[in-house]
Amino acid sequence: MRIISFDGGPSALITLRVLRQLEARFPGFVERAQMFSGTSTGAFVSLYLAHALSLRQRQGVQAPGCLDIIDGCIAFNERMTRQFKVKAINILRLISGLVPMYDGKAIREILEETFGEAKLCELEKMVVIEAFDSTVWRKATYHQFPPDADFVTTLVDAALASSAFPVLMPIYRSGNTVGRHKNDLMMDGALSNNSTAMTALSDALGYLAYQDGHDAGEDDLSEARYLPQISILSLGCTPQSPKWFEKCAEMDASMRMLLDSLFRDSKHPPMREMQYGWLWLLLHNFRAALAFIEGGAQSDARYASELLGPRQFFRFRPPLNSVDFVVSLLGNPDALIEQTGQVAEVQWRQALEGYRLQQKLPPEEREPWRNLVSWAENYWMQDPPPTG
Repeated sequence: MRIISFDGGPSALITLRVLRQLEARFPGFVERAQMFSGTSTGAFVSLYLAHALSLRQRQGVQAPGCLDIIDGCIAFNERMTRQFKVKAINILRLISGLVPMYDGKAIREILEETFGEAKLCELEKMVVIEAFDSTVWRKATYHQFPPDADFVTTLVDAALASSAFPVLMPIYRSGNTVGRHKNDLMMDGALSNNSTAMTALSDALGYLAYQDGHDAGEDDLSEARYLPQISILSLGCTPQSPKWFEKCAEMDASMRMLLDSLFRDSKHPPMREMQYGWLWLLLHNFRAALAFIEGGAQSDARYASELLGPRQFFRFRPPLNSVDFVVSLLGNPDALIEQTGQVAEVQWRQALEGYRLQQKLPPEEREPWRNLVSWAENYWMQDPPPTG
């Protein structure tokens, strides 16, 4: 089973273009993926690719090619990005401290236009979409395969639930009265982890065990049996500075002490309202605002690499200054899109140069797992493509 995992945040503007280059060099690269996983913007592109490739699988040769599908996904992601340009009304909403900066209507309209009423269970390609359930204060996942297959959630619901980042967007409530998550209040999956590689790996193990009549949660041998069958390409630009994480932890502890001194015996009940702003979030639970940058993605990549090994797991993480990104996003999304396109070109050229240098070495000295192009050629593309 091949899995492509997309981080949340800005990374898809770069990694989708690199993915297109891989598809152009190795035709069929993307279609070999049986599962797509992501959170926030990573959920958007995962759902788009799974939806488009599922349609292609049903329509056969009449459907668009994979390069056209990736081009469509890039255009879709850029259109989403443009919706975050700041207008006067957004500044007023932010200053109020009572409501999120955006009302989310434009994002919903694009999602509904793209996916219609399609449900996760209608997809041929498997998806794992991560959100954060603020009703019970823990990670929530959406997937359409057994065990615990989701037959209720639409692609639009999963995308909105996974991208409701505090202060920027409203918390999302689907309105469902059935299913695993029912009508819980969902927030951006980055609040549990901005990388979904380990979540996808866990769900893939559960699925493979289920196919053989086992329960992965109770079977101690599931990892030994099924890990050799899984490969993951993890794409993201999540910052990984230990000093920054330590500073945020100090800020979190200081804020908790201040609030406890001001409001003795105060309780922090689960979120109940869909509208909130920075003032409410600060007073309610400062940790929620910092969870995004606590280093989960770094641990995610490390654990996945240790479990799968370098031949079955590749983490492609181009450099990106997140502060500069946010400033550019809010001010001039078109300039940001052009800038990230240039970064993608540079990253691809560097990957190709590393590949060419590696090819000049004697075969016994090459380490294909250290270079994206070599890894794709030697591992991802070697086995026959999936048949079902």
